[in-house]
Amino acid sequence: MLRSTLFRPQFTLRATFFFVTFIVAILAAYRYGYHEGRRIGPVIPSTFSSHLIYPREYDVRDLVGTGNSVEPRNLSALIDNVSSSVAPSTWDFVGGYATIVPGKSQTSLVVDQTSSGHAEVIKHLTDIRDEIEGDYLGTPFAVVLRIVSDRRNTLTGDVDR
Repeated sequence: MLRSTLFRPQFTLRATFFFVTFIVAILAAYRYGYHEGRRIGPVIPSTFSSHLIYPREYDVRDLVGTGNSVEPRNLSALIDNVSSSVAPSTWDFVGGYATIVPGKSQTSLVVDQTSSGHAEVIKHLTDIRDEIEGDYLGTPFAVVLRIVSDRRNTLTGDVDR
């Protein structure tokens, strides 16, 4: 008799429910943090300097693709648009230090830029996404890029282009 009371299982239905709820909460918090981290950008490194060049890959599948395919002309148009709209004098093809190239999967942009340059790239890509999802739904991609660039140039006073 003594032996059966010592080895009686202690897991009740209530304990199992709380354990599963705890695990689900941890996984949900991880997923939320992962998606928020991708949305807001990279974590600032401890060796942060506003003068250093940092690499970052931007997922632009939603901007350059149509359904399940990617249109290379949209990717090259996006690269041209970002490089002419965001800190135009900093890119390597005009003698600057920053680079922008397509990612391996052709659905991303790999940008080497300063932290302030990355902030501008994030803002510019967000503006393009907002225009596509807003008033210009269904408008050709090149037209949306031109609208966003013109609006950005008007706001910054850079209208000589």
